[in-house]
Amino acid sequence: MTAILQLNLALAASGTAYQSWKADEDFDTYLRRLRQCLEQAGAGVAFLAP
Repeated sequence: MTAILQLNLALAASGTAYQSWKADEDFDTYLRRLRQCLEQAGAGVAFLAP
């Protein structure tokens, strides 16, 4: 179940980055947004439940 959740978080982050990527921006901008989204998602799940 952990792997599926991690995959779904990564897919949601990539989708969010893609949706906010404008047509006149370069690919590096998309990659920066993707990194930001992944970091934000990771910050929300950084602590393991006891």
